[in-house]
Amino acid sequence: MLFENNWRVLTIGDGDLSFSSSLVRNGRVQNLTATVFDNRRELSSKYGDHHLTDLEHRGVTVLDGFDVCNADSWRGLSLHTADLVVFQFPLRVAFTNKEQYDTWRGSDNLLNRELLRQFLVNSARFFLDPEGAGLCYITSKDVKPYSHWNIENALHLDSGLNFQGYWLFSAQDFEGYRIRNVDRDKFVPDTHSKTYVWSLRDEMKYLPDLQTPDKHKAGHCSLCGAGPFTDENDKQIHEQSRRHQLLAAYETAWIEFLSSNKVTE
Repeated sequence: MLFENNWRVLTIGDGDLSFSSSLVRNGRVQNLTATVFDNRRELSSKYGDHHLTDLEHRGVTVLDGFDVCNADSWRGLSLHTADLVVFQFPLRVAFTNKEQYDTWRGSDNLLNRELLRQFLVNSARFFLDPEGAGLCYITSKDVKPYSHWNIENALHLDSGLNFQGYWLFSAQDFEGYRIRNVDRDKFVPDTHSKTYVWSLRDEMKYLPDLQTPDKHKAGHCSLCGAGPFTDENDKQIHEQSRRHQLLAAYETAWIEFLSSNKVTE
């Protein structure tokens, strides 16, 4: 996971702020703006205010009540000034009642894909400096349901961003960082995870050691990465599997959602 010391970094929805705090305390970033979805009272109640206090003591701007999908909540943020925007383990907060869920009329898969897409779209259009490094990172677990979001292919369509590849992620590389459950004051184990990378540029030659997803390799399934297939019959057998059919249904629903909701506008 690459951070250049002179990059202007914006972290989105950083739970207890331990990731942002780690970046600054360990000297990876000098110019940082950190955001959290909770307001300050909620943040303090859930996690305490240790990291908040530490960041502000170091001169870091921390914006609370920040919803990446709602521009009205971006008060205090200077637009078009970031070199890199980072979203660590994004997950849409579950609906609290049946009325909210019925109003949405979609699946959890669609709900979370929309969140990640809005992050990418808004980063490209509002957060990133077009003359800067122009990078977006999303770190996500490589297990279901997260692996069902087709992060490598489905989210950046017509967003102005280009997918570059991924790095394997370990929280142990960021001293003091603790992954949190959404809405719960609990730690999450450092399970197998990946940091996915997008850029405003077509190619990023200075990003070292990026790996290519199996989904992008010749002879592999573009939905799950299975393969390489030995022949067309092998491929057809895979496409009849329960897993492939499930992912194909998610993809069809996503394309229909994009078309009906026009989220690119």
